[in-house]
Amino acid sequence: MVDKEIGQLLHTVGIEMKKLNHPTMAELTPEQCRYYYKKGLPYFHAEKIQIGRVEDRLIDSDGYSLPIRIYTPESTSSSSSLPVLIYFHGGGWLFGDLDKDDAFCRYVAKTCQAIVVSVDYRLAPESKYPIPLQDALTATTWVFDHIASYGGDPQRVIISGESSGGNLATAASIKLRAEGKYLLHGQLLICPVLHCNFETDSYNAGYAYNLTKEKMQWFWQHYLEREEQGLEVSASPLLVEDASSLPQALIITAQLDPLRDEGAAYAEKLKQAGVPVRYLNFDQMVHSFVHMSSSSKQARKGLELVVQELNLMMNTASSQQTATPHS
Repeated sequence: MVDKEIGQLLHTVGIEMKKLNHPTMAELTPEQCRYYYKKGLPYFHAEKIQIGRVEDRLIDSDGYSLPIRIYTPESTSSSSSLPVLIYFHGGGWLFGDLDKDDAFCRYVAKTCQAIVVSVDYRLAPESKYPIPLQDALTATTWVFDHIASYGGDPQRVIISGESSGGNLATAASIKLRAEGKYLLHGQLLICPVLHCNFETDSYNAGYAYNLTKEKMQWFWQHYLEREEQGLEVSASPLLVEDASSLPQALIITAQLDPLRDEGAAYAEKLKQAGVPVRYLNFDQMVHSFVHMSSSSKQARKGLELVVQELNLMMNTASSQQTATPHS
């Protein structure tokens, strides 16, 4: 059973979408998807926490000016450099921007006393796979090369994302391991998309809270240039054959999320490969519940636990000691 307060929130949003004549998924266009997303966003309002500094800037991504936002907490008495979280927003690879999860990034920066770098990667279908992943890799390497000048610790860089952003973070971790130049401290994956496969138990359970099987099929159709690309590890990271030497992971899933089983499967794959994993599945929660904390006490508790565990990871030694190429 869904958390009562989340159920009320989603019911209210559903009524508004009906008033706006939201079309069926078969009729929905990417432009309409973005329109209705913006109409629904105010219902997920969250407190905008004041922090030390927020800076918007552009970095080069193969000739494209990629927007990023850097959140720096108020300075403390400590002279040591700060841990760093690279964050990729969700939105089915089709919608979202730097403002979408601004409240979440501020909360993490203040609570964990960490620098957060949010990335406004290019969106499908205008920029299909693998362009969003290329932007994710560009931003991550930029952080390693430049974050020290912002007071960040290049030895404590955690890559993260929610939903489709979790997909990019996971795929980028695998790519970086193969290259062997940059050593991630960890990865935070929140309700991540990890496999272009719609036949898991959680997909077939018929969950219709915030995300459905039909919606995910629609997102994948617009993200991929060709259907067979869904079998590539960079699109479906759960298909990675050798998960050894990947960064320690904190993986978050929700009981009533169609993506639940692939998150659980990835946590098990990492564990079997000897990678330290903390896996948390939240009962009565739905996809993207961390962004519903202003409406649900249970979602708020969940968010607080996620950030508490993230803080522990930031201050826990990495399982990797040296960056070596991995074939």
